[in-house]
Amino acid sequence: MTWHHTRARVGHTRYDLPSFDAWVYVTMADNPRFFTVAPWGYRVLQPLVASGFPARARVDVLRNLTLGALVATGGLLFLFLRRLGHGEAAALLGAAAFALSGPVRLAVGQPLLGDALVAALETGALLAIQSGSSLLVVAAVLAAGVFTKEIFLLMPPLVFLARRERSGPRRAALDALLVALPAFAVWALLRFHWTPFIQVGHPSWNMALVRAGAAVFEDGLPYNLRILVLGGLFPLAIFGALRVAARPFLLRFGYWAILMPAAAVLAWFNVPGSHPVPLFGANMERLLLYSLPMLIPLALLALDRFWRNRGAPAPEAPSGRAATVFSLAVLAAALVYPLLGLDRYRRLPLHEPRDGPLVMAFCGESVRAARLLERGQELAWIADEKRFAWGLSDPAQLFQMRWFLREGFGPLPQYGIDDIVMRESRATLVIPLLSPRDLEVDLDLEAPRPISVALAVNGRPSGVRLAVPAGRAHSLARLAGAQYFRGDNVLELNADPGTLAGIKLHALAIRASLQP
Repeated sequence: MTWHHTRARVGHTRYDLPSFDAWVYVTMADNPRFFTVAPWGYRVLQPLVASGFPARARVDVLRNLTLGALVATGGLLFLFLRRLGHGEAAALLGAAAFALSGPVRLAVGQPLLGDALVAALETGALLAIQSGSSLLVVAAVLAAGVFTKEIFLLMPPLVFLARRERSGPRRAALDALLVALPAFAVWALLRFHWTPFIQVGHPSWNMALVRAGAAVFEDGLPYNLRILVLGGLFPLAIFGALRVAARPFLLRFGYWAILMPAAAVLAWFNVPGSHPVPLFGANMERLLLYSLPMLIPLALLALDRFWRNRGAPAPEAPSGRAATVFSLAVLAAALVYPLLGLDRYRRLPLHEPRDGPLVMAFCGESVRAARLLERGQELAWIADEKRFAWGLSDPAQLFQMRWFLREGFGPLPQYGIDDIVMRESRATLVIPLLSPRDLEVDLDLEAPRPISVALAVNGRPSGVRLAVPAGRAHSLARLAGAQYFRGDNVLELNADPGTLAGIKLHALAIRASLQP
């Protein structure tokens, strides 16, 4: 894994990243408290760790966190296999199979997405369940895991399956419920306390969605099947599952052994957006990382038919005092952090278009602009100074992008280097605010003939209409603070469609209104 890590050339700089999700997680690491964008914003644990380092070092920090998490996963998997009853040689073979697998190689090659940390916590939870650790320890792992991915909400049934024979179905169900409560509390706090305003659309779950996915899967059928084979590990695991000796393992973990491969194939169902985005190939291989802790024990059971490598499972070991104290601290932090550590700043949706540089510029500059206005200073955007074109401009000048332009200014207005011209009768701009307040908005407009522009804030008419004469002129508008909220507010310019052509925005200045 270290060899792959030294060879992987990803994220050469923070302005040269390999995928949209990589841009998102590096942006989160800059200021995770304000990243109220679903679903990425909820997966805050790894970016939160990286945020404690200087900006120039965060990409390398994320890469090293991935390597460390993969090494930890290998060690936890070795312990898990030993707990299942496999001998030392077989457990080492299983750890080697993990380290040399395609999903691990891909995780090392795409280290900014947090998959390795998910795998480490998942394997730690499986180890805790198999070891008979206290409910407090298991609950702490699941609660921490929710800050990396939502799959940990599906793990409590494993507690029931592991304890029902020893404790009876009723007590085992109660244990599973107690373990689930902190994880679901974290999930609820993130969604209903931190981001109650988020509404992310998904394609309808119907046969049209299934057909769209099936068509994409079929187009890459040989490649997709080769990924699912996992170098022979998947067929070997199936043979192992068919053995009578596998029944005790399947009674405990068969649910998870089926769920994780299915999730890798069907995860694209949950991709936010208005249209289906079937993702197979490398994305499917990446997500199969979470299946390896289940497939490897089954593969070893298949080998056990010819090479005896499994005996009786190790006896359960109660959790020590240090583990109990640490688990209490983790649970307390997990439940308090959404309340005190995250800012309820209301962001505009950023999942469409899937534009990584825009996400980075928008999130960084909007918070800076909001803090500027909060201090009572003027915020000015001048078209001649805000110019950035991806592929032409210096990537380090990313924050000169026209990130504040939204709809109505033509396609990809953020990458403009020419005049800012309204292309539609309705155009929108962003006004970031940390607290609602009365504002003065000074618009430097140019029109070929006299026009009238009505202003609206967050979809509500402001009652302000600007009369812009022919030529270039400044128009001052005072907008009441009652129309704003803490977050990315939207200022609308609504012009008469008949007089639209040629309206240019040269500059925009925003400041706190001094008038009562």
